[in-house]
Amino acid sequence: MRLLYTPSQPEGLRVHSPRDVCKHPGGRTVKALSIYKESDTSYVLCVGGAKEVLLGFRLTWCASETNGWDLKSSALVLPKPVDKPGTRAWTKGCGYVRPRSESDQRIMDVVTYSCGGRMRVLYSTSLGDISILVMDEDKRAWRQVSTLKYHQCPVLVVHVLCSTTATWACTGGTDGTVAVWCLNDDDDVVVPAHVIERAHQSGVNSLSMAFAPGDASTLVIASGGDDQVLRVEMLCITGEGATTSRVGAFDFAHSSAIRRVWTDGERIISTSVDQRVKLWRLTLDSSAIVISPLGGVVTQAPEPEAIDVLRASSGNLFVAVAGRGFELFNVNVGP
Repeated sequence: MRLLYTPSQPEGLRVHSPRDVCKHPGGRTVKALSIYKESDTSYVLCVGGAKEVLLGFRLTWCASETNGWDLKSSALVLPKPVDKPGTRAWTKGCGYVRPRSESDQRIMDVVTYSCGGRMRVLYSTSLGDISILVMDEDKRAWRQVSTLKYHQCPVLVVHVLCSTTATWACTGGTDGTVAVWCLNDDDDVVVPAHVIERAHQSGVNSLSMAFAPGDASTLVIASGGDDQVLRVEMLCITGEGATTSRVGAFDFAHSSAIRRVWTDGERIISTSVDQRVKLWRLTLDSSAIVISPLGGVVTQAPEPEAIDVLRASSGNLFVAVAGRGFELFNVNVGP
């Protein structure tokens, strides 16, 4: 895994050249990652992929001897693949099966968040399992806190939204279903607070949650999938439950599968296999959410797979798009 940075450049300019920061053991494919901020100079990088291996690294920025910045990485958790009961593999040249020595379950998505000032890791797998873990640095191991039980298919994407009173998560599967969860460390097994059946005709590739502007009792969930539909659902929170109040959708929002979406409750930014990045506005009518296109550009990063958005003090949005390349956009969202 590589981080794009140059230690000799000023802080605002150092993100532009690559350097290795850590190794994923055994050549196993990296599928998803998430970064948890411990302080202004210390971050924890969680990485998951093939064989259900979830790794943890600490990345620390420090002053270098040349008055620049240097980056140090240390491995916190490096688990080995484990045998999963029931998995089988054909023995070459023989007519019988034998147990695999490693899990064939793959981690599909990873997200980190803070609970009581401590890092939590939520990840989903190709068999539909969803787990919440906490890291034990002394034992250099993960400890399971909760499991989320609903999906019976691969869970492609997870997203978490924290408030002062509750932590909410949403998950999307290959069957087009979105599940919404209220997370609580007191529960060993968590069941959904709300389920959106057939939100998409096929796999849910991306989810993004935000509170409605000025209303922490209303969740806005944006989703995109292979069906090229951009969908928004507004949920009213009642304790640990949620009910649908409005729904909106924009068919053929992109000309190919939507890969990632982001929302702040007022706007959506989406990107797709069609290599376009689009901006949308959300407005409410008496019974639905209206999704209106505001513009878009063609990104120079082929096969875009991820976006991240930072709001500047001016109100503009800085959008990072990553695929087979990397591009930054400064979006003037206007009044």
